[in-house]
Amino acid sequence: MGSAIGTTLHALHQAGLNNLYGVDSSAEMLARSFDQASLIQSEQFPLEHGPFDVVIANWVLHFIKDREAYLRDVKNSLSPNGVLILTEKLTASALANELYYDFKRANGVREKEIEIKKQRLEGVLTTYPLSWYLDTLTGLGFTQVDVINANTVFVTLLASCDGV
Repeated sequence: MGSAIGTTLHALHQAGLNNLYGVDSSAEMLARSFDQASLIQSEQFPLEHGPFDVVIANWVLHFIKDREAYLRDVKNSLSPNGVLILTEKLTASALANELYYDFKRANGVREKEIEIKKQRLEGVLTTYPLSWYLDTLTGLGFTQVDVINANTVFVTLLASCDGV
């Protein structure tokens, strides 16, 4: 879960942002992470470190067992004009999944590698449909939820409380 080796943290720092936090459940990942951020090892969202102006959760929630509680903690940790940027793999049809695998193949990923990754993620990565995210985010009090990027079975949402 989380910031892994800090690639996004590093990019944000290079863009001039500071007061950055990275959260990951893996001590090994954090040991290799970008070290100019506050790094937190946790299975939970660290709402006690807020308020946050922006929370970025890229490819995190599909590994979290209680996603709604995690999103509630994110919402409760945001500053009044704070936003959540959320990227997730979605539940998709067989056709959409095949388009995703075609994209991988077109970018040099071999069939055996695709199958190995599918097997490794089975029972670990759980997808939900886009409607679950839209309904849950609005149910938690986000007043504006926009799709800002979508590519085959992945979507990035921008959620805010005051229509920011």
